[in-house]
Amino acid sequence: MLKAGLGLTIHDSHIDEIRPAPGWSVEHIKTTPNAIFQKREFIQTAHLHIGKHTRSAGLMTRGQSPPDMIALAIPVHAASNPRICGLELSPDRVFVGLAGTEFESVGSSTFQVFFVALEVDAFRRHATTLWGMDWMPHLPIGRLLFPNNAHRDRCIETLSRVVSFGLHHPPHLADRSLALLLEDDSLDALLSSTGPDSPRPKETPCRRYQALRCAVQHIREHFDEPVTLRQLCRVTGVSDRALEIAFKETFDITPKAYITLTRLHGVRRTLCAAGPDEISVTEVAMRWGFIHLGRFAQYYREQFGESPNESLHRRTRRDRLISLSIPT
Repeated sequence: MLKAGLGLTIHDSHIDEIRPAPGWSVEHIKTTPNAIFQKREFIQTAHLHIGKHTRSAGLMTRGQSPPDMIALAIPVHAASNPRICGLELSPDRVFVGLAGTEFESVGSSTFQVFFVALEVDAFRRHATTLWGMDWMPHLPIGRLLFPNNAHRDRCIETLSRVVSFGLHHPPHLADRSLALLLEDDSLDALLSSTGPDSPRPKETPCRRYQALRCAVQHIREHFDEPVTLRQLCRVTGVSDRALEIAFKETFDITPKAYITLTRLHGVRRTLCAAGPDEISVTEVAMRWGFIHLGRFAQYYREQFGESPNESLHRRTRRDRLISLSIPT
């Protein structure tokens, strides 16, 4: 079990200064006489560890991930592709290290990579829900693929946003409900953007539409709480790809866009019903699963033509107008 509520940024410029992240067994070897550096940004919730590492050439790392954890590496930037366990970490490929697997990583130039570690059982449940079947027995190292650059960029953008939020708000990483949203967002982005290099089971149009109706019903029945893509896959019994096709066929938007709209409307209902002395915009936004407040404010204004703060003051303005219209 990981320690929840941890968010750190560490800059290392000397081989003796480098310390492993909590729970990791790692040693570093300086392979050239040149200066080395490493910048590590990592956060931990109860079930998930995400680290963004920027590392210079001439630094080799080897060790093991925490016990009972599966580790994944997603390349962000490199002048030349680094190698992990002897395999070239190409931009379209995600390295997968199963629990107890030793690893070595080295790059011939400066490179940047995301490391994501989570409990094996949690990965299995999430992957089975999104992919429609249990792929774990057939999941060799390095065989998760991004189908195109758009999927890769979406995954990296989400992981970057989650890490940034965790570094700025470490206490929230220990909050169970908010941590669950962060974990779901990260795994949804990673696993829905990739897939094993094998064909997936097909869904018929009829089953897709039935799944859509089930998903919409679930969202309506849980209107007062954030709903994740994983939850929809679990209650409908289909993969995330099948749900995406169904929503686009019927609503011309993705399931995530539909969920975002329901969250935005949930925020608006809460803000308009409250007053500025009762609640804050930040509190309401986080309650409905928005962790990137700047992006949330942009989405909100685009959708409703006013800022969240203006909505929060709406009841106050309405009450003032009503009181002015009543003769004394």
